[in-house]
Amino acid sequence: MSGPAAQTKRAIHVFLLPVYPVLFLYAHNIGQLSLRMLAIPLAVVAVCAALCYLSLRITLKDTLKAAALTSVIFVLFFSFGHLRQLAVVFCGLLSRAGITLEPQALLYAGWLIVLLYAIRAITRPGRDLKVFTHFLNVTALVLAAYSLAAILWYEVNRLNVPGSVAKDRGHETRQGEGALKEQLPNIYFILMDAYGGNEILRDVYGYDNKDFLAFLAGKGFYVAGKSHSNYMRTGPSVTATLNMDYLDALVQRLGPDYDNVAPIKNMAEENKLFSFLRERGYTIVVFSSGQIETEIRNADVCLAHNWTADEFQNELLSATPLPVILGLFGAEDQFEARRKRILYIFDRLPYAADGRSPAFVFAHIFAPHPPFVFGPDGQRVKADPVFRNLDGDQLITEGGLSREAYREHYVGQLIFMNKELKKAISAILARSKRPPVIILQSDHGPRSMLFWDSPENTDCAECTSMLNAIYMPGVDSSVLYDSISPVNTFRVVLDSYFGAGYGLLEDRSYFSNDRHPYRFIDITDRIRR
Repeated sequence: MSGPAAQTKRAIHVFLLPVYPVLFLYAHNIGQLSLRMLAIPLAVVAVCAALCYLSLRITLKDTLKAAALTSVIFVLFFSFGHLRQLAVVFCGLLSRAGITLEPQALLYAGWLIVLLYAIRAITRPGRDLKVFTHFLNVTALVLAAYSLAAILWYEVNRLNVPGSVAKDRGHETRQGEGALKEQLPNIYFILMDAYGGNEILRDVYGYDNKDFLAFLAGKGFYVAGKSHSNYMRTGPSVTATLNMDYLDALVQRLGPDYDNVAPIKNMAEENKLFSFLRERGYTIVVFSSGQIETEIRNADVCLAHNWTADEFQNELLSATPLPVILGLFGAEDQFEARRKRILYIFDRLPYAADGRSPAFVFAHIFAPHPPFVFGPDGQRVKADPVFRNLDGDQLITEGGLSREAYREHYVGQLIFMNKELKKAISAILARSKRPPVIILQSDHGPRSMLFWDSPENTDCAECTSMLNAIYMPGVDSSVLYDSISPVNTFRVVLDSYFGAGYGLLEDRSYFSNDRHPYRFIDITDRIRR
């Protein structure tokens, strides 16, 4: 058998190499992702590779050449982002020698040259590709097998992990449960990602946030000026806030060296706060954030602005030239999609509880955290040519975003967030028949001095500084205090409005990174000024 069908069987790499970058990226970040996020990218890439292969086979009338060219095209396609990083480093070295060269120009020229050379080399008449095909087959099998084995091993081990924490039974006081549902206040939890406290904004970023804080105080908010986040990463921070407790029990069960964040994510979804409120007739309304840590799939109502790429899909897109190509044709890019998602949340926030009272509304707004997409007046911004959700020393790199540029764009984005928050909060208060409870806080602080692998060199005070403003009408503000942390926020709310009897925990803060998500280092004493 020597026809096209037999040759296709020999060129098995065409089924593996195009999807390998998807498998690799997932396996490399498996502790931060869920398996369901793999389906759409795999399907899209597989279909595109199949169409490319069939088109080339018809054009070239040679199965092995079509298969080889398809594999090479897709490998180059997903190597674009890595070549971009090399171009930046190379141009940085040249600049030290007094030679100025634009990284983007070098990238585009180099990538196109390699692509055209590959096309010429593979399609040259008389070229025998049997040896090259064998090489591609072996390479594809090894790479795919390695990634698939890592994914399979991880998923098998995950099945042995205990589920989310048991439903809290320690506080069964039912005060107010017999009251009519319409007498219960709507509760808004607005989580601004990486919004820093005013002391850090003033001392480190050169921006005094007093006008916005005065606006909040004028509306009746209690602003905790010395509040610090309990954790320096969104996942643990949000999970602790919604469960009103630290993650100590989870660490004891799993151990500090465990690296799968799925249990943290499970705790965020099956949290004590939602359970408590649902028992009292609340509807849980959640805005889609696009962030893995706060996509609450079991909410009663999920509000989303059309479809936008999630974190995994954005990372894949950033590894390709597709954002550049779309930009050339004026199509919506990742930056514009992020802008629209954030603006949609602000626009819909005052109406989220309509017809659903009593409602708990949770909106995680991914700003002023990078990527920076807004200027101080809402203008479009691209501080970094590449769309990335990175922060700290993963974003501030040589040849990339400088620390000064980070701080400048951070303040610009924060100023616009203040304007949108003023409008949204004013509208919520004006439209509410019964005074609502509003929690406006951040998950952690800004990270211009974050070194993920070095807590010793990290400015932990900056990274944990946070906005923490609480609006609890009819409640004596003496139950609050200047250094209250998120783990105690909803303890106070539930105790004040439902007589839940939770009491307060000691306010503490912890450092951890993605590689060791359960290795929490107590930094409380370091951040107290």
